[in-house]
Amino acid sequence: NGAGEIVLLNDIDMSSVSSWTPIGGVDASAYTTSEPYMAVNPFTGTFNGQGFAIKNLDCSSVLSSTSLAYGLFGSVSGATIKNLVLGASGTSVTWTFSGTAAKYTVIAPLVAYAKNSALENCTNYYNIDFAAENKKGELVMLSGLVGTIVNTRIGGESKALGCFNRGFVRTGAISNTANGGTGMQTAGICAFM
Repeated sequence: NGAGEIVLLNDIDMSSVSSWTPIGGVDASAYTTSEPYMAVNPFTGTFNGQGFAIKNLDCSSVLSSTSLAYGLFGSVSGATIKNLVLGASGTSVTWTFSGTAAKYTVIAPLVAYAKNSALENCTNYYNIDFAAENKKGELVMLSGLVGTIVNTRIGGESKALGCFNRGFVRTGAISNTANGGTGMQTAGICAFM
């Protein structure tokens, strides 16, 4: 955590990690749609994957009221995440979520919450399977790449900066039929901005 640059020199195989704690977290105690979260210990530097992959990361979890952010990064602020692959083409890793989602839960493979940041040339192959309960009128966000952004750029003007989701985002029967900031937001790239 902190300013600086992290550079991958090889693929990283996370198959031996049984429980992942995201890099950074979020606090939604003062939630508003213009300032949804306060980032807690966010990543603030540059993460350059150099085209390498983080493989076999499994963030499956029984959801709880003590954690709101699920993904490689829980929160980033003033950061750049670039040239990174999550998972691998032709392989299938599915993150399964069960239990009951707390209000303002955000799930996304790359970044749960990004503020004042740039995400460039990132591709996700992980699948999201939301088999949990989403209480009526309580916002929950699911995405195949980034959950929630504020003043953040995903991709860029050139194709080389593009970000892609090759995984699926699936839910079971949803009891929360509310709309907007009180419903369930699902998307392939970004659930809430």
